[in-house]
This record gives sequence, C-alpha cells and structure tokens, in this order.
Amino acid sequence: MSQIDIVREHTLSMAKGRSLMRSLAEELAAQYAATYTIDDDVVSFKAPGITGTVALLPKSVDIKATLGFLMRPLKGVIEKQIHDGLDRILKEGASDAPSAKSTKRTSNG
Repeated sequence: MSQIDIVREHTLSMAKGRSLMRSLAEELAAQYAATYTIDDDVVSFKAPGITGTVALLPKSVDIKATLGFLMRPLKGVIEKQIHDGLDRILKEGASDAPSAKSTKRTSNG
C-alpha cells in the first residue's frame, strides 16, 4: 500500500475550518464517488482505490491517505490534486476572514 501524508498550516478559526472540511467532504463525494463520515474534527473518506482522513487541528490540517494497488502509479497526481484543493480551500477561508491589516484612511483635504 502506498501512503500520502500531508500537513498544512492554516490561520482559520475552528468553526470556519469545520465548515470548509464539510465542503471538501461533499466535493469528494460528488467528484470521486466517495463516502465519508465526520466525527468531531476528522473527516474519514473512502473512494474506489483510496481511503483516508482529513483532521482539522487548531493550526494545521493533517491529511492521510492510503492508495490501493491500482492507484499507486497515480500517487504524484493525487498529491498534486490534494495540494491544489488545499490551496483553494484555505485561500477561500482566509479571504472570508476580516483582515486586521486592511484599514481605511481619509485625508483632511
């Protein structure tokens, strides 16, 4: 069996992270005929040839996946898709959060 283990840092609140995890699980189910369960802050998923978990931690997301025999040659492609999906989802989550750096200044004349 081939393993994928990805840890990505994030700055999301746990509530926002949970919402994004649910969206990710729904995407996986729709695109890859995956089934999933959500238990606290862990999504467990299973699709043809791949099983794994996505764990939301306070400062990171931990993804672990096991590829079946026929999926092993696609490991690099699958890892890239995971990274691309994480980039998109974490960017979405970060763009929804108010930025402390964005301030509006007005001049007196």
